[in-house]
Amino acid sequence: MAQCSLKKLPGCSAAARPMVARSFITCQPLHRAFGCGTKVINFSRRRMGISQSNSEPSGPSAPSPSLLERALSGSPEWPAFLGTLANSGAITGTLLDGIHSRMGLQVYDTAPIVLGGLKTSLVVPPLLAAFYIVLGSLHPIMDNLNPSQATSAIRSRCLNLGFVALAFGVLAVLLQLSATLYEKGVPYWQIHLVLGSAALLNWRLFDGTRQGILLAFLCGFGAPAVEVLMLQVVPLWHYPRADLAGVCVSWVFWCYFFYTPALGSLARYTWSTMKEAERFGPPLSGAAPAPNDANGAAGAVAAAAAAPAPKRASEDAGDKPTQEG
Repeated sequence: MAQCSLKKLPGCSAAARPMVARSFITCQPLHRAFGCGTKVINFSRRRMGISQSNSEPSGPSAPSPSLLERALSGSPEWPAFLGTLANSGAITGTLLDGIHSRMGLQVYDTAPIVLGGLKTSLVVPPLLAAFYIVLGSLHPIMDNLNPSQATSAIRSRCLNLGFVALAFGVLAVLLQLSATLYEKGVPYWQIHLVLGSAALLNWRLFDGTRQGILLAFLCGFGAPAVEVLMLQVVPLWHYPRADLAGVCVSWVFWCYFFYTPALGSLARYTWSTMKEAERFGPPLSGAAPAPNDANGAAGAVAAAAAAPAPKRASEDAGDKPTQEG
């Protein structure tokens, strides 16, 4: 078979073909000069028992990360991250909730308090802290599991604190819009149309990712369902004009929907900035602390005094023979 392949070589006699075949294995320039394919070399390698796949050693392949490792990749210190979300929910969330309670959308029956124009309840801050923790932590986790150009873009935009503040400003405007429509007695189906269009535009401007709209729908369906179940057990508040199972207002779905992008921007900002702070933070406890200026100067003076001067030593060595002489 090798000889059949060598017949194509111009000017190659039958006696020289075995020698040329060996040259093809060891001499790459001959292979380029004769313009022959790689069939001869592969055939000779098989004759010699050399496997092409075994000619180069392959190292062990690194195991692919698990789903949990991918989800939690690049996470900051969880206590600080969750604590920041909880504080934001207890303070910012309570203030935003006052937009609806001031218009009488919901009336608190358990531990109600009035702080200036804010009508709320003592149970609202811990409930909203838990809401911020759950929904907020899902955003960076879902970002890790759904890498895309849109995900990278929204993460970069959320590094800007002004963008996060703008998202919450628009959220406050939308909550005020829903409260005004409710106060004016607009039919609920019209409120659905107005808030639905605004919610989709808000998602497009302040998120735009597939996981973002998935979380918005999940929050829109899940939060009112939790409210209905919770209010059936513990009557913390009630809706005077409820149309959903006589307990909740149906268009609140859109309020939770357009709440999601703002909370996602806050979670992404907190996740990234905390991670950067940990990366460039103080050294580990086991590392030796850097000396201050005074100690460093004293150490430098002591080291200079203890070190022998090379030039003086050479001069002493040169003077010694002269004195002996």
